[in-house]
Amino acid sequence: MAIKLKRFSTKSFSDWDQIRDLVKEQYPRLRFRKVDGSETEDSYKVMISDGSKKRIVEIKKNPKKSAIENWVEGSKMKVENTARPKTSDDKISKYKSDKQYREKGYTPEQINLARLAESNDELDRDKVADNDNTPAEILEKLSNDDNRAVRSSVANNPNTPVEVLKKLADDNFWGVRDRVANNPNTPAEVLKELADDDYWGVRFLVANNPNTPVEVLKKLADDNDEEVRYVLADNPNTPVEVLERLADDSDEARYRLTNNPNTPVEVLKKLANDHHKLVRRNAKKRLNQLG
Repeated sequence: MAIKLKRFSTKSFSDWDQIRDLVKEQYPRLRFRKVDGSETEDSYKVMISDGSKKRIVEIKKNPKKSAIENWVEGSKMKVENTARPKTSDDKISKYKSDKQYREKGYTPEQINLARLAESNDELDRDKVADNDNTPAEILEKLSNDDNRAVRSSVANNPNTPVEVLKKLADDNFWGVRDRVANNPNTPAEVLKELADDDYWGVRFLVANNPNTPVEVLKKLADDNDEEVRYVLADNPNTPVEVLERLADDSDEARYRLTNNPNTPVEVLKKLANDHHKLVRRNAKKRLNQLG
């Protein structure tokens, strides 16, 4: 039987999140997303689908009747149980869940994030994992997500607990491990472990992380990958002995050395006679600034 739909006429849609939450509540099996760049002062354009039909429709921000409502009714979509009304048990469950979060001191925004973390849509969960206001316990839960993009966002979030970062450092997807290497809260022992990663991009971000121990930076100066070595020239903690070695490395490494405030004067003087024009020019500029 066709879906029986509620009307939205009593609602005033002031933002996309409000529209998304309401539509998901009333049509839990309907997949939809906002079309990028489609928002105007009065409406949004939305791609909607029931698995067999797909169409772009317009949602008015203050509608008499929803365009999604019109389309679903007109298409005679058959979806089991999507029109099941809210029961007393549903309301009690939602109340208990919200009460639990309130007792933990969650703000209204954090309660919404906690709800969204339960979404079946990986894009929703990824938004939660990427949000700086997401509580640590929600991030810990999302660190076990089946979707690797969600785990990557958790690994990159500055609120992710250290114990979770340690776990994600062993993730089988390099895109998760490199976000751990990039996180400013990743502890030194984890960065030391990631310095031996098989993927060069992970080692690159370890070399660029200001928390990386000096002994690890020295080790990375012998890395086979040029990109890993030249990014050492950007790290403010790279020891002088490594900076001196980089003066004989690639063009990119020597150029970056001229911008490092810790590069010794003797190295800058050497680079002022470099065969590469940009390296020479930058080294001379730095020497003039130093007087």
